[in-house]
Amino acid sequence: MKIYMTDSTYRYDIEALAKAIFKTEDLEATRDLDACGPFLAIIHKREEDAFNLRVVWKNEKNAISEKSETVKKPSGDARENKRQVRRRLKHLMVKTILGDESANILPWGTLTGIKPSKLVHEMIQSGMNQEEIRFKLESEYLISKEKINLLMRVAGLEHDFIYPPDPKKISVYIGIPFCPSKCLYCSFPTKVNAADGMKEKYVKALAVEIRRYAKEIAHHEIETVYMGGGTPTELSAPMLREVLDVLNGTLDLSGLKEFTVEAGRPDTIDEKKLSVLKNSGVDRISINPQTFNNKTLETVRRGHTSEDVHKAWEMVKPYGFNSVNMDLIVGLPGEDIPEMESTMKNVSIIRPDNLTVHTLALKKNAEMRKSSLVQMLPGEDAVAQMINIAENGAVSLGMEPYYMYRQKYMLGNMENIGYAKPGKECLYNIQMMNDLQTVIAFGSGVMTKFVSLEENRILRTANYKQVRDYIESPVEMAERKIRTKKILDNTDKQI
Repeated sequence: MKIYMTDSTYRYDIEALAKAIFKTEDLEATRDLDACGPFLAIIHKREEDAFNLRVVWKNEKNAISEKSETVKKPSGDARENKRQVRRRLKHLMVKTILGDESANILPWGTLTGIKPSKLVHEMIQSGMNQEEIRFKLESEYLISKEKINLLMRVAGLEHDFIYPPDPKKISVYIGIPFCPSKCLYCSFPTKVNAADGMKEKYVKALAVEIRRYAKEIAHHEIETVYMGGGTPTELSAPMLREVLDVLNGTLDLSGLKEFTVEAGRPDTIDEKKLSVLKNSGVDRISINPQTFNNKTLETVRRGHTSEDVHKAWEMVKPYGFNSVNMDLIVGLPGEDIPEMESTMKNVSIIRPDNLTVHTLALKKNAEMRKSSLVQMLPGEDAVAQMINIAENGAVSLGMEPYYMYRQKYMLGNMENIGYAKPGKECLYNIQMMNDLQTVIAFGSGVMTKFVSLEENRILRTANYKQVRDYIESPVEMAERKIRTKKILDNTDKQI
């Protein structure tokens, strides 16, 4: 499909929305306004006190739909000008192409961002009541009533965890980029079956980075620590202990509310590792089957069976972790309603404290994206039904949806939802989705997020993605964070 844009400012948003509507990545920029369909033109002209917007949609039969709108500039706020034009362009685009059927075809309406509940929190903080918020979500963002209900439930539960935000509180993320095998849907730059020598060097480099940066956060209260991957439990028990000893010995964790380690692959868990985790203060772990159907697990090269998950769960029980999470993926190749029902029956037997239901998202680096398995993916209607089965199963176990996010390339343009029993919510997940807390990240392939609450501003800085590059430069990674924080501090002072 060809897209014509007079202004590239909103290119990312327009293309993301076009992909959600048309389920295609074959988007071609053009300068020819007379091109044959399918053709989308986004015409954006700036006047002295207004923006004139026009969207033209020409379908495959060259039938033309067109809508236009004039948006007056809010006085003195360039950022709000941009946000308003973006919102109205996307609204105009959906209405032009889909008309009154948009909620049925595009349940998330014009939203292309990954953090829908953040939008609701912003509306709450502006003083809007629930009725006003619901009206705006439906009329301006064109979100379906079903998704609005979900959004309001999630935001309502999140609110007391994150408000009022405290600039002195931060979270810490530790990245462990090793896995026993590469799942076909995975797009992360992990090292598979890495030699112990590389893992040992990585652990040493991680310790250097943490110690170099520790003094920069000495006056902050660390609220949560999250160790993810990869698969952190791919490290040996002594290596895990070394990482955890550095954290406990270098950082002030006296105010810690939550300490999570992903033990996602059941084939990497043993009693020695569990003892290390428990004795080091870890109170929340994840065991992630993704599905309980052995044929699917083999197809996606998961490297374990459903029986392994049950065994791992029994192994974990005696250690008394405060919360044990389980991750599932909806939409894996060859799966449909019966497979989802089978998976949820197994979940109901295990009865985890916390359940995260992901919709399959095949990013550009995922091997499955280039394989014939994409022909085995379930259709949009089936995915929606499978998500409902997962939701009903979670609710039957006494869970409520407590956080959510969306990704590019998700099947059916759906969402990922975290469910939890009361008191078992993951605070780190909630904070990450609402951008109200600084997250300091250590390790390869991680992203540190500095949040200025006063100026409503965020600066991010990334560590090297490749493990070998990181191992050679842990001090530089720490100093990169120091430089980025100074930029934010100096900007705040100037403002």
